[in-house]
Amino acid sequence: MKRILLLVLALTLVIGTMTGCGKTSDNTPSGGTSTPSDTSSTTSTPGGTDSTSKPAESGLVSKVGDTASYGTYNGQPIEWQTLAVETSDKEHQRALLISKEIVSYWVFNGENKDITWENSTIRQWLNSDFYTAAFTDEQKAKILESYIDNPANSGIGGGANTKERVFLLSLEEVTKYFTGDGARSVKYNASQAQMEALAKAISEAGNKDNWSSKQSYDEVLADLNSFNGTTDRWWLRTSGGDLGRAANISYDGSLDTTGAKVYQLEGFRPAIWVDITPEDESGGTSN
Repeated sequence: MKRILLLVLALTLVIGTMTGCGKTSDNTPSGGTSTPSDTSSTTSTPGGTDSTSKPAESGLVSKVGDTASYGTYNGQPIEWQTLAVETSDKEHQRALLISKEIVSYWVFNGENKDITWENSTIRQWLNSDFYTAAFTDEQKAKILESYIDNPANSGIGGGANTKERVFLLSLEEVTKYFTGDGARSVKYNASQAQMEALAKAISEAGNKDNWSSKQSYDEVLADLNSFNGTTDRWWLRTSGGDLGRAANISYDGSLDTTGAKVYQLEGFRPAIWVDITPEDESGGTSN
């Protein structure tokens, strides 16, 4: 009898140990892999303030104002803020995200000429080089290809409507989704190594494609150092006062509808629509 009791006790201990070893974090998405950062942790954003950051996947970004760390560019995690959440007739959900700060700098168009978003250098670059470098295959699978409206600006044509995964906001959208100038005013923050890498990319692209504003590496780096740590302008996809300009957000967050010359080097804040449909217990999306 004693031997039987000892055997039962030993089995109980083994089963308990195995159960503890197999336990996974509650923060791991169902049917997926754990994300690099704990979804309940408090992280420091590039602007120097603390906020709770969640990955934009598995339905964890669920409402306007939620923040997300999603992808990296030039060695720096991209922090996003949620501008809108929509549910389709089929119960699929998507969220509109924009980077919380200026991610980088690029020309709206390499050549100084009349141009709209549809044929711009920055649209092509955002959906090729930037998209490829910034996101993993798993993250790309969540980024939706979306139809984009390109309305005119005070009679200046916006060009044809387009379809893409990464885009810039329009004048109408920044008016709709931001409460005022203060909410639109953002900084560019980067380390010296990150600015050096960006200066190399910009100068090489300018020489390769013969940009109207092509500069040497040292000239670009000097510009980036002057921008760093300050509020700065960022591109919109809407045409400016003429087709040789594109509208932007000014240093103080005000709308610059006249805009900057398309060949100028300005900041940008990419925007994406992300699938946030909750996953069911089998790891698929609910219908």
